[in-house]
Amino acid sequence: MKKVLIFLILISLLINSSSAAILTSDATPNKTFKCGTSTISATFSDGGIVSVNAYLNSTQAVQPMVPGSGRITPETQSTTVPMAFNGTYWVGTFGNDNTILWGTRGITYGVNTGATTYYTSSTGVFVYGGQCTGTNIQYYNQTNPGIGNYTNMIWNGTGNMNLIEIGIYPFVQYWGFLFYLLTILTVCVSIFMKTENVYNSLLSAFIMFAVLSTTSYINPIYIQWIYLFMAIALAIILLKLFTKR
Repeated sequence: MKKVLIFLILISLLINSSSAAILTSDATPNKTFKCGTSTISATFSDGGIVSVNAYLNSTQAVQPMVPGSGRITPETQSTTVPMAFNGTYWVGTFGNDNTILWGTRGITYGVNTGATTYYTSSTGVFVYGGQCTGTNIQYYNQTNPGIGNYTNMIWNGTGNMNLIEIGIYPFVQYWGFLFYLLTILTVCVSIFMKTENVYNSLLSAFIMFAVLSTTSYINPIYIQWIYLFMAIALAIILLKLFTKR
C-alpha cells in the first residue's frame, strides 16, 4: 500500500497541474516598424490566471543594421511585454522603440496561475528595420529614410506629380534656377555697362534675389549661398552709402 501511495505522489509531481492551453492569440498588425506598435492579445483555458507576460524572441540571428554602432555580427533579441486583462483578452503593446532588433519574433506566453508559471507558444510578428524616430509609425512614408530631395517626393507621395513629371522635375528645377540666375546676371551686366557703376548693379541684384528668395523656385541646397551673396551685397551698398563724400 505504501508503494502505491508513493507511486501516486510521484506521478502527481510529474504531472503539470497547469496544463491550460491558448484559446486565441493574435498580433495586430503582424508586421510593424520599430517605432510602430503591434497589439498582442490572447485568451487561455485556465481561469485562475494571476498575470501574463508575452516574450517576443528572435527566430533567427540578424544583422543589427545600426550605422556607426560597430555591431556587425548577427544578433538575437528577446523583448518582454507585460499584459493586462481587459475583461475578455490579455492584451499588451509591443513596439514604439527604435532600439528593437528587426526580424521575425516568435511569441511565447508566460502564464502565472499563482502557484506556478507555464509557457506556451503562439503566433509571431515581423519587425521592419531601418532608422526611425518617434512613436506610432505604421507606414514607410512616415519615416525619414534619408533619401534625396527628389526621390523623397515619391517616397512621401508629395508633389501631386506622376512618374514622368517626377522624372523630369530635377532637370526643370535645376535648369529653371539657372535661367533665373542668367536673367539676373544679364540685367546686372546691362546696368553696369549703362551706368559704369558697380553699386547700381549690386543693388539691382540684391533686390531681384530678395524677391526670388521669397518664392519656391530656389532649390533649398542653394538658398544659403543666395543669402550669403545678399549679405555681402548689402554690406557693400551700406558701406558705400555711409562713406560717400
